[in-house]
Amino acid sequence: MPKLHERAEKLADEIEAELVRLGRWSAQRPPNEKFVDMGAFGMKTLAPEQWLQFVLLPRVREVVKEKGEFPESSNVAVWAMRNFDGDPDSDHLQSLLSDFDALFEGAAFDRDAPPSSDAAESPGPDPKLTRLTARLMRLCPQLHAVKSAYLAQLYFPSTDQLTTPVLGLELDGPLAVDAFVSLPKDDPFIAMVLAEDAISRLLRLGTPFYTRGA
Repeated sequence: MPKLHERAEKLADEIEAELVRLGRWSAQRPPNEKFVDMGAFGMKTLAPEQWLQFVLLPRVREVVKEKGEFPESSNVAVWAMRNFDGDPDSDHLQSLLSDFDALFEGAAFDRDAPPSSDAAESPGPDPKLTRLTARLMRLCPQLHAVKSAYLAQLYFPSTDQLTTPVLGLELDGPLAVDAFVSLPKDDPFIAMVLAEDAISRLLRLGTPFYTRGA
């Protein structure tokens, strides 16, 4: 079985187990009409947990069973962040869905194919950076002093290494010293307030992953 399929199958099992642990695994499938014109992520007719159980997980397992092709990207974590906002019990579920998205990002999207000789000598997005971004996207709206947030890594071809992620923040008020204490410690990062130094200018060349609404 290709590595990507193994990882996807394992995550599908972990997502199912977390839904069961939360008491959000349904014993009965919704009526067939709920799956007609259900919209993206089933948002028109299904609860988020129902879409995960009756649409996402069966699709993943079908692709694994048939050794088929997965899509080249996934946005399940962003959808989950919006739908489970304000639900602290769902934190681990959202983390698993962030891990699921990370499978399909750049170098993490592993189809067991040999690298092309024409490929650029630089890595795809770090799966840890993808996971960290999703976690910070959930946290930033709770940090009312944050106007916008940028996250980036530098790559050094000579050592084939990525730096620790750097989080650049634009603030309009003081930030609590324990602002990031709720985040897991497995994905470390460096946080800084954006100023006019070289690193701040470099971060601003990118697109903020979070901008506070008006």
